[in-house]
Amino acid sequence: MESKKDSVSQLLSLEKIKDITHSVISADGTNIGYYKFGHGPVVVLVHGGMESAQSYTQLGEDLAENFTVCIPDRRGRGLSGPHGQDYSIQKEIEDIASILAKEGNSYLFGVSSGALIALQAGLQLSSVYKVAAYEPPLYEPIERKAWNKLLARYEKEIAQGQEAKALVTIMKGLKVGPPIFNFIPRRLLEFLVKKMVEGEDTETEITLKELVPTMHYDFQLEGKPEDFEHMPIEVLLLGGSKSPGYLKSSIRDVEKILPHAKCIEFSGLNHLGAGNADQGGKPALVAQELRRFFN
Repeated sequence: MESKKDSVSQLLSLEKIKDITHSVISADGTNIGYYKFGHGPVVVLVHGGMESAQSYTQLGEDLAENFTVCIPDRRGRGLSGPHGQDYSIQKEIEDIASILAKEGNSYLFGVSSGALIALQAGLQLSSVYKVAAYEPPLYEPIERKAWNKLLARYEKEIAQGQEAKALVTIMKGLKVGPPIFNFIPRRLLEFLVKKMVEGEDTETEITLKELVPTMHYDFQLEGKPEDFEHMPIEVLLLGGSKSPGYLKSSIRDVEKILPHAKCIEFSGLNHLGAGNADQGGKPALVAQELRRFFN
């Protein structure tokens, strides 16, 4: 007999995406598309920068036996409409609120910038029961002058249509790429990434070529640990032992401000630890902790 997990995998692998695809209209009229599968209480997975809903299908499959899993494409990606001229984190929260209005009260899990959005949604929306956050970026990764220089280089490369170079700039600057990124010379890395981008399946996947420019908007999302001092719900803070120090500091300082928050560090995982296995993640390991927390 086919398991629920096998069924979801088959839907995705056979491109029957439409069978699990849903959508809502956000407060400003923007269409927000999302995958939905599983049975039980609703869990919404909020992806991070240079990612899409497809980045978390394996985590969703692992949770689907216990929960109804909703994985939206955030604005500017795949199933959803554009960011809009007045984009802000508030728009992202409105998008989540629209999904919850249709699907019911929910648990939230967010990664990176998606974790920052999930925390803010938990602060504002009474329809959120609990929030789990994987490495929200609450600190600048480098000092301000160097950060501005990095952003300027990224914007220039995007304007020139050099997405592979821009991806390398971001991964090296933020130190969130695979560990091998730190050892390969930049020129060789740019060549390898360009070949990878050129080889992507443009028919069935949201490509890096499409996703890299969206970081322009993720860079606008900011927050500080003290923003969550009055968080009214339970929070689970997650991270990897191999992640950059500034992300570990974010988690520690949020934990200090929220004394009842639970904090878990996964040995051997990095910033991509919750994503699909082909991205270097271990979704089953993360799903295990999410089930414990949400149950």
